[in-house]
Amino acid sequence: MPEEVYNYLTEYGFSNEELDNFQEENEKMFFTSIDVVKNNISFLEGLGLNKEDIINVLRINPFMITVGNNRITALNKIYYEVLGFNNWDIKSLILKNADLYVASPIELEKNINYLKDKKCNIDMIKKFIMNNPKVVNAYLDEFKKMVSFKY
Repeated sequence: MPEEVYNYLTEYGFSNEELDNFQEENEKMFFTSIDVVKNNISFLEGLGLNKEDIINVLRINPFMITVGNNRITALNKIYYEVLGFNNWDIKSLILKNADLYVASPIELEKNINYLKDKKCNIDMIKKFIMNNPKVVNAYLDEFKKMVSFKY
C-alpha cells in the first residue's frame, strides 16, 4: 500500500501485521489513495462510531477502507431515503455487520422489492433488516431462502 496510507493507518491504531493482512485480503490497498482512506474513516466517524469501533469494523472488513464513494452514496440513498434509517440505526447495523457498505446496492434493491411484492411495508422491512443485518449482503436467491411467509 502507499506509504502515506500505511503511516496513517499505523498512527490510527493498526498494527503492521494487521496492515499486512489487509493487503492480503484486499488488493485495492495497493492502489488506494490517502484521501479515500481518510474519507472512509471520516464517514464512519460521522455515523457516530468511535475510534475503537472503527478499528474493529475495519479489522473485520478491510474492504471498507477502500470502498468507493459511489457505492457509499448508492447505499446511503437506500438506507436513508428508501428505508428511512437514521445515523443511530446505521451505526447499530454496521457494528453488527461490518459488510454493510460493501453490499451490492442492486441486490439490496432487489431484496427490498421482493419484500414489497410480498406486501411488506417499509416499517416491516426496516425491522427485518435491523433484526437480521446480514441480509443486506445476500443475493436475491439466497435472500428468498432467508425469509418465509405464512399465508
